[in-house]
Amino acid sequence: MAAKSFTKREQLIAAALAEFSTTDYESASLNQIIKTSGISKGVFYYHFENKEALYLALLDEANRQKWTFINAQTENNAPIYENLDLFDRFLYQAKMGIAFANEHPQYHLLSVRLTKEKGNPIYERAIHHIGSDGNAALTKLINEAIAHGELRPDFDEAFIHRLITHLFQSFYDIFEAEHTNVLQIQLEHYVDFMRNGLSSHSSGS
Repeated sequence: MAAKSFTKREQLIAAALAEFSTTDYESASLNQIIKTSGISKGVFYYHFENKEALYLALLDEANRQKWTFINAQTENNAPIYENLDLFDRFLYQAKMGIAFANEHPQYHLLSVRLTKEKGNPIYERAIHHIGSDGNAALTKLINEAIAHGELRPDFDEAFIHRLITHLFQSFYDIFEAEHTNVLQIQLEHYVDFMRNGLSSHSSGS
C-alpha cells in the first residue's frame, strides 16, 4: 500500500513538473495536473492540501535533485575543488548546476519560471520554503573565504555576507537564463566582476 501511494505521489510530481515548467503559477491548472497524472481528485487531496502545496513539493524535489547532482560532482573532484577560492567554488558549483540543467531541462525551465514570479506572493513563499539549504551552503563558503584571508579585511564581515549573498542570489535577475550555453559565458563574466570589479585596471588580473 505504501509503495502504491508513493507511486501516485510521484505521478503527481511528474504531472506538476510538466505544467509548472511551461506555465506561470497563477495560470497553471490543478485540474490539468490531476488529469495528466491519471489520478483522482480524492487521491490528490490525500497527498497535497492544494496547488501551492504541490508546487512547493515540486520545488523541493527539483532542489534536492540539483544539490544531489552538484554534491556528487564536487565529491568526485574534491582535490581540485578544495584548492579553489570562494569565487571559483561558486563558479564550479554553478557550472555543475548548468550541467544538471542540461540533463534535466524541465527542472531548469521550472527554475526559470520561478524567477519570473518575482513580485508575486508565491515567489516570496517559495524562496523562503527552499532557500535554507542554499543559504547555509553559501554562508559556509563565505565564512571559509574570510577565514582563509581571501576577502578584503577592511570590510566588515556582516557587510561581506550581505553583499556576496545578494550578488549570488541576484544572478538570474540580470542574465538570460533560458539558454544554458549563453548562461555559462555570462556566469564567468559575473564571477570575474565579483572578484575584480569594473575597473579597467583589474581586467585580466
